[in-house]
Amino acid sequence: MNKNELKDDIKNAVEDIHDDFNIYSTRDYTDREASPEEYAIMRIVLPHIFGIIIGCAVARMFEFVFIGYIITGIIFAFLVGVHKSTYSDKITLKYAVIKNIVLIFIEIALILLCFIFYGIIYMAG
Repeated sequence: MNKNELKDDIKNAVEDIHDDFNIYSTRDYTDREASPEEYAIMRIVLPHIFGIIIGCAVARMFEFVFIGYIITGIIFAFLVGVHKSTYSDKITLKYAVIKNIVLIFIEIALILLCFIFYGIIYMAG
């Protein structure tokens, strides 16, 4: 795999995430309390949340310290996301791996951004 193929694969994975969001947000969910956009975000991110919970349970079982919780949470979030992408969304393993790596990076960036905002608010108050 050369550099250009990897760029194209990452671009396709980002477009796939965007397409998933558009598909889930345009469906008719009149019986749901959440808006279609909120439902679409939860549909994409929920497997990662379940993976984090499973990873924290495994870390607790093996009595890891704080960094162990983070690492196993990320690993299991990735694994559950890949499982969902391959079996539920029916995409190939290669694109499922790339798509979930992109999602993990987005989620980590958002979490770090929240920590930074919390730190600024905490230091200001």
